[in-house]
Amino acid sequence: MPSSLDKSSSFRYQFPHPTWRTLRNIVFLSLTLVTIIFLNNNHTEIIIRSPIYQESYNNNLNKIIVVVDGEQQARITGKDRGLCGSQLKNLNSELPGCSVFVHDLNIRDSSPDDNTVLSSVFKETIHVINKIKPVVLIYAKDLKNKAIRGVDAAALATSQINENFTKIAIPIEYVSNAKFIADLPVEALKNWNTPKFHLQVITQNRAASLKRLVNSLNSSIYLGDNVPLTINIDKYGDQKTVKYVQNLYWPFGKKDIRHRLVQGGLIAAVMESYYPADDNDYGFILEDDIELSPFFYIWAKYSILKYRYGPDRILSNRMFGVSLYNSKHIELTLPKHKKFNAALTLEPTKYNRRSPYLCQIPCSWGSVVFPEIWREFHYYITARLKDVDGPNLQEVNVPNSRSNRWHNSWKRFFIELIYLRGYVMLYPNYKNFVSLSTNHHEEGVHVHLKNGKPRKGFLLPLMEKDIISEGLPGGVLPDYRNLPIMDLFGRVVSLKKIVDRGHDLHNKISLCPPNDTASLTYNPKDLLCIDKTKKTSDKNDSENGDENVSKNDNENNNGNDKENDNDNKNQHHNKSKSKKSKKHKKSKSSKKIKTKNKLQMTKNDDDEIDEEIDDKQTNNEEAIASFHRRIKSIKHLKQMMPNANLNLRFAV
Repeated sequence: MPSSLDKSSSFRYQFPHPTWRTLRNIVFLSLTLVTIIFLNNNHTEIIIRSPIYQESYNNNLNKIIVVVDGEQQARITGKDRGLCGSQLKNLNSELPGCSVFVHDLNIRDSSPDDNTVLSSVFKETIHVINKIKPVVLIYAKDLKNKAIRGVDAAALATSQINENFTKIAIPIEYVSNAKFIADLPVEALKNWNTPKFHLQVITQNRAASLKRLVNSLNSSIYLGDNVPLTINIDKYGDQKTVKYVQNLYWPFGKKDIRHRLVQGGLIAAVMESYYPADDNDYGFILEDDIELSPFFYIWAKYSILKYRYGPDRILSNRMFGVSLYNSKHIELTLPKHKKFNAALTLEPTKYNRRSPYLCQIPCSWGSVVFPEIWREFHYYITARLKDVDGPNLQEVNVPNSRSNRWHNSWKRFFIELIYLRGYVMLYPNYKNFVSLSTNHHEEGVHVHLKNGKPRKGFLLPLMEKDIISEGLPGGVLPDYRNLPIMDLFGRVVSLKKIVDRGHDLHNKISLCPPNDTASLTYNPKDLLCIDKTKKTSDKNDSENGDENVSKNDNENNNGNDKENDNDNKNQHHNKSKSKKSKKHKKSKSSKKIKTKNKLQMTKNDDDEIDEEIDDKQTNNEEAIASFHRRIKSIKHLKQMMPNANLNLRFAV
C-alpha cells in the first residue's frame, strides 16, 4: 500500500464543513515521522506536506499514520466535526502519491459521559502502537476530552516502557502554533522532550519593570512543556519587589527565588544566575527591563531542535545561543555604535534578505544560551577576573572593538571568548524589526537616562501574531550551512575567516596552541597559558634596583655621620621636609588611585552609546595612562640617581 512521496509536491484537501474542533479527533502516529498533517491559519484545510528530508530515508517509511474514531461512532464525536475514518480513506484514494494509513479505533457501545470511553481508547491505542511500533507519537492534548485522555494515558504508558518512543503532546489550544513541526527531521522530533529550558530573571529594585516582564512570560506559549522560573534578586532588592515575587503564581513549572546577601553587581548577577546541569540544560537570561513576545519560546525551541538535535548538530558546534532580539544597532564599532539593518546587509549577497543569521555579538536583551559554551565561559571569566584584579599577566584586546572599554561588563569577557573561538549566536530577521524581545532601556547599573527619559531607539515591535514560520524564507528555518555569518561589526564573513581571526589573537595572548578546530573541547585552558617568568624577571629587576638604591642610601648615611652637628641638624630638617613631601605625594597618589577606581566603577557598559560619553571615557583613560607613566618615570629616576633622596612609595 505505501507509495513514494514526490519531494516537491504539496497537497490540500477541503473537508466538508470543517471547523476548528476537527483536530480534536486526530491523533498523529508515525513509524519514522517525516511529514505531518496540520491545520493552516484559517483552520479550513488539512494540509499534507511532503518531507524536506525525504531523500535521507527509505521510501516505505514516508507515511502518516492517522488514528480516528470511526464514522459509525458519530454519536461520540459527531459527524458535524467534518472528519471521520471513511473521509481519510477517500482522501488517500484521491491522493495516490501520498501514503496515508487510517486506523479506526472502532470504539463501540459507549456514551460520551461514560468512563469506558477512556478505557476503550486506551486499549485500542495501545493495540495500534504495539502493531505499528512508531518512534514518535504526536497528538492534540485535551484534558476535557475523555477519548484524548485515553490516548494520552496510552502514550505515557508506552514511553515508560520503551525508551525509543517519543510522545509529543500539544495542548489543543496551541496546535496552530506547532506548524514548525513539519520542518523538523525525525531525529529532532525524537528529541522533542530532551532539551530542558530554565527562565532566569535578574532584578533588584524595579518592581514595575519586573511585573511587566513576568506578565509577558505568563502570556507566552510553552507548548505544554514544563518550564521552571527563577527570580534572582540582588542584595538591595526593595520590599515591593520581594513581596511581588513571593506572591507570584507560575503555572508552567517550579518557581524559585534567590536573594543575594552580598551585592554582586551585574557581572555576578548574570554569571551566577545560570549554570547548566548537563548538555541538555538551556538558560534564558532575562534582565527585568525587557519584555517578550508570546512566541519567544516557540522561536527558541524550533531553532534549538533543528540545529542542535537534527543532522545539522555536527555543524553547529560553534553556536552559543539564540537571540530573541532583532538587532538594529551594532554596539561594538568605534567611536560609537552604528545603525544596522540585517536585510539591507544581506541584500547584495547570495542570501535571502529575510534569512535569520549567525552573528558573533552576544545579545543581553533576551536570549537563550547553550550549556557547553556557557560552562566554558564560566571557567574563562573566572580566570580573567582573577588576573585583572591581581597580577595582570594577560592583556586581551579584541581588535577595534568598543568592548575593550567595558571594565565592569560580563559581555566584555564573553566577546573575548567568542572572538578567540569563532563562536556565533542565531538572530531573528523578521520584517520591520518585529522581535521576540524588546528593551525598554530603563535606568540601571549601565544605563543612564537622557534628559530624564529612557532612549526609545532600542524599543522594537513585539511579534503579536504568530509568524514564526510564515516570516521565514520558504516558511522554514534554513539549513545551518545556508545561514549567513556576520562578525562583531555586522559584516558578512565566512566561518573560516572568524576562526582564523581568533587564532591570530590567540597566538598573541597565549603560549599554548589553539584547540583542534575539528573537535572543540569547550575548555579555555589553551587561551590562558601565560609566560609568568617574564613578569617574575621584571619583578626581580625592580627589587634589585630597590636594593641598590637602599645600599647607596646607607653609604651616604655613613658619610654623613662624619659631618658636624650643624650638618646633622640640616640633614634632620631635610628629612623632616622629605617626610612631609612623601606624605603629601602619597596622599595625592592615593586620591588619584581612588579617582581611577571611581572612574572604572562608573564606566558605561554596552548600553551607553552617546558619543559625548565615549569622549569622556577616552579622556579618563588617557589621564589614568598618563598617571602610570609618571609613576614609572619617577621609579626610573630613582634608579638613575641613587644619591638623591627619593625614597617614595606609591600605592599602585
